[in-house]
Amino acid sequence: MLPEPPANDDCSGAIALTVNPALECVNSTSGTTASATQSMEAAPCLGSPDDDVWYSFIATSENHIITLSNAVAVVGTSVDLYFQVLSGTCGATTSILCSDPNAASVGGLTVGETYFVRVYTYTSTASVNFNICIATPPEAPANDDCANATALSVNNTFDCTTITSATTAGASASSGNNACAGNPNDDVWFSFTAIATSHKIELSNVQAIFGTSTDMFMEVLSGSCGQLVSIKCSDPNTTTVNNLTVGETYFVRVYTYFNTSFTTFDICVSTDPQLALNTVADKRFNFYPNPVRDLLNISHLSTIDSIEVFNALGQKVLAYGFSSSEAMVDMSILPAGTYIVKATADDVSETFKVVKQ
Repeated sequence: MLPEPPANDDCSGAIALTVNPALECVNSTSGTTASATQSMEAAPCLGSPDDDVWYSFIATSENHIITLSNAVAVVGTSVDLYFQVLSGTCGATTSILCSDPNAASVGGLTVGETYFVRVYTYTSTASVNFNICIATPPEAPANDDCANATALSVNNTFDCTTITSATTAGASASSGNNACAGNPNDDVWFSFTAIATSHKIELSNVQAIFGTSTDMFMEVLSGSCGQLVSIKCSDPNTTTVNNLTVGETYFVRVYTYFNTSFTTFDICVSTDPQLALNTVADKRFNFYPNPVRDLLNISHLSTIDSIEVFNALGQKVLAYGFSSSEAMVDMSILPAGTYIVKATADDVSETFKVVKQ
């Protein structure tokens, strides 16, 4: 004789889970699908939910990680589990996540709201004992979106003398940026100003701090935040981007390929030294970032004498005198728009277009 169905056989009997305040699963709950019956269809998820059991949790963060572990078959041999996260109330739920992997990050949650987790075995011929845990990733990193991209120093040789350390822990998906493959649920952003027409971008020292995968993905984009164009997708951790415009700012979006891991990593932008040397010789002035929000940096091989900024009507809106090979122009007081910057050094002037955000 089969045992009675578990108490959490349907939504109304969902077991309340304790939410862990960090990534570590200090508090987990034991569960089983043995003798459970089907509550509703699998759609829009997959598998055979003939033995689904229910749990609930109250969100303490906009992002949580749900993990199933220690799966042991009690009927059959399969331990392939599936879970679904739902919002709403029993009888009026909305699916917000389907996951075949036994760990997944769910974002866009409302703090203080109750959510449901429905767990079942993928096949109809198995019952499984398991543990379930709700964990909380750290606060989102500062460069979680394009607008706050971390500016990278560009090495003028192939040697990664200057690198930047970063993490995807706590990062959330950026809207409207899905040109490449993989699951960008933890994408972080970087920017660099090209000093040559070709640069190599490298991810190194990748370490998993949650989950086990260290499979990274990166995308290089041109344009400005909100109006970006994808120019390179790369699954290998090293890629070369060609046909760049010297002085233009580019963005690099980095994320883990799967939605079951967070990582730390280093990122480096390097340059063919001969190409960088030729670029400096051909272009007397170097300026960045572009687009600019506050300070525009301008450099020259010799002393900069003056810098003037003109608006789209040709009116001079800023004027500075300098006596250094490097200058900073404060454009924070100007309204957003396109400006012409005229820089003079050694009685030679050069003009270039700058977009003020």
